[in-house]
Amino acid sequence: MPKVQKKPAGKGRGNAVGSKDCGAVFRALKPLFARYESSLDVVADQPGKYYLQSKSPVFRGKPLWFGGVEIKKNYVSFHLIAIYVFPELAQHISPELKKRKQGKSCFNFTTVDPKLFAELDRLTEAGITKFGSVKPGSPMPGGNCN
Repeated sequence: MPKVQKKPAGKGRGNAVGSKDCGAVFRALKPLFARYESSLDVVADQPGKYYLQSKSPVFRGKPLWFGGVEIKKNYVSFHLIAIYVFPELAQHISPELKKRKQGKSCFNFTTVDPKLFAELDRLTEAGITKFGSVKPGSPMPGGNCN
């Protein structure tokens, strides 16, 4: 059986193609979530990957994923599940941030954008406030996750 070769640490995790600096983007986005470590559980904290979830079972007897940031091949994804669970949070997203949105709760970046990152910071703060109002065992708001 042939040996599986592991990629050296850092390959594909911060040195994307061209002038993109995914490592810098990741380092700028991670603190938007990291400041909530006291209210959430860190489920992944690796180079290029950082995820948070609820501390207690909230949905179907399991913790609920709050969000995370991860370096992909050519971009960095910022996942904010609160805007999926609480769609009213997304109603006032700027057109510039909407252009970065992929799917219902993911935003992709290739460069650091302080204005958009500040907007994500405000959305994350609003999301943590709403997220804290969900009681274990109760139906999820908006009917999105039932």
